[in-house]
Amino acid sequence: MRMLKKAVSTIVILVMAVNLAGCSTQRLSQKKMRKLARELDLDRCETMYEFLEYFSKLPDNTAAYFSTSGDSAQYIYDSVFYQFNINSYSEHNVGEATSFFYSDESGWNVVILFSFGDSEDAKSFFEEASDLRIQDGQSGQENGYSYVVKSYGEEKYSLNGFYVEGNNVMFIKAFSGDTGFVEEVCGKTGVKSPAGY
Repeated sequence: MRMLKKAVSTIVILVMAVNLAGCSTQRLSQKKMRKLARELDLDRCETMYEFLEYFSKLPDNTAAYFSTSGDSAQYIYDSVFYQFNINSYSEHNVGEATSFFYSDESGWNVVILFSFGDSEDAKSFFEEASDLRIQDGQSGQENGYSYVVKSYGEEKYSLNGFYVEGNNVMFIKAFSGDTGFVEEVCGKTGVKSPAGY
């Protein structure tokens, strides 16, 4: 009996260790994005409409983020990727979304992380959206996530990136003379920056 208990205890410890290791290596998660928003000193928007106003008007000198779940997260997806691009994107169920908007005299930057119902839905959106939005980009897989990135321009850079890991997809779109914000977000999340590709 003692040997059985010892064996069971060993198995439980191994399973916990594997699970904890898996969690620690995940790059894209809503929790990490909210933490990153605080590290970047972004102002938290109180409502979804406040954030979407930034997204639609692209005002100067703004550093803001919004994190939500349920219907509000779905609305952000529908507003950004579905309703405004009729017949371009399929309907997908989104459970959570965290969005960054950063602008200064150099230009503007948008980062959005969507959490889908499952990994198949996330992969489907990633493939569809990256094909439509990024032509001839660099694509690849690294350490459990896939990406498509591209940049072009000289004085003003257009930076584009899509990343998928599990049920999470991160989207980056920027038009700026300074790639610093995008490179910092990519560096802190551990994904390839579109700057230079």
